[in-house]
Amino acid sequence: MERKKQTNPTTGKYYSEKDFVLGKTVFLVGFKFMLNKADEYTEKYMEDNGEQFPEASIDELLTKIKLKGAGFDNL
Repeated sequence: MERKKQTNPTTGKYYSEKDFVLGKTVFLVGFKFMLNKADEYTEKYMEDNGEQFPEASIDELLTKIKLKGAGFDNL
């Protein structure tokens, strides 16, 4: 796969960095990738840029943990 902008086949728009969040699935050149791991630098970048990556903000993660502990497992 060459380095170039990739189009999201679902939306028809180019992927942006906010599309690459842990837990999401991306489609690149006919292959499906589930993003399940990131290095420390990437995790810190997402945490520090919570407005772009609300799923990665500390407050959002704590809320999910609290809800899961309260029996709301389907979030």
